[in-house]
Amino acid sequence: MGDELDALTSQLSSGFQVDPAALGEHPRYSQFKNLSKAAEQQAKRREETLERQKNGRFDKMMKLRNLAFDDTTSDEEDADGFVEVKSKAACKKNKFGRYADKLMLSEWLVDIPDSLSTEWTMVMAPTGKRCLVVASRGYTTSYNKAGRQLGQFQSRLPGGNSRSKNQSWTILDCIYANQVYHVLDVLTWNAHEFAENPYDFRQFMLKSKLDEQPELATPTAGFR
Repeated sequence: MGDELDALTSQLSSGFQVDPAALGEHPRYSQFKNLSKAAEQQAKRREETLERQKNGRFDKMMKLRNLAFDDTTSDEEDADGFVEVKSKAACKKNKFGRYADKLMLSEWLVDIPDSLSTEWTMVMAPTGKRCLVVASRGYTTSYNKAGRQLGQFQSRLPGGNSRSKNQSWTILDCIYANQVYHVLDVLTWNAHEFAENPYDFRQFMLKSKLDEQPELATPTAGFR
């Protein structure tokens, strides 16, 4: 009996051996490790993309705000702290330039696309002068495509009269014809920026805002 137990113990001792290969790294471990690293990199890229979009929206908003409030100076300081003094002619050219090329201009269709009735939006527009209307600091000013001032007046647009000069600003894409400004698009309304929104949404907001203020369509003493 004792011999049998000794033999059984010997068999168990010899059979209970761990394969040295089992102590090493699992062959699929590197795949899981790479997947985890890829997921971290993707999350990082997503965060960087969102941050760029956030900064881009902020920069766009600041540009429109500067456009409305004309936050420019005749002297500019560079990264090294040196101040560049500009002539009056250069400053005047700069001022015109900052209002130029802000309009989305129409183009002639050489060929009619197949998706014209489903994916395109057609807008009727009168014959007149395309202009950018900026209401801020208590005045409403219109600029042509080259950035030159066409006129300045008081209006009921947010920011365009003395009652709202310190509260807001509005920027509109218009056509001026027969002493009437026909609004095509809205870039900013009451300090809310819409330039980055889809066209359909901008048109919805524009119609809503104009419907809320029907008096905008009727010129009265002191307002246009």
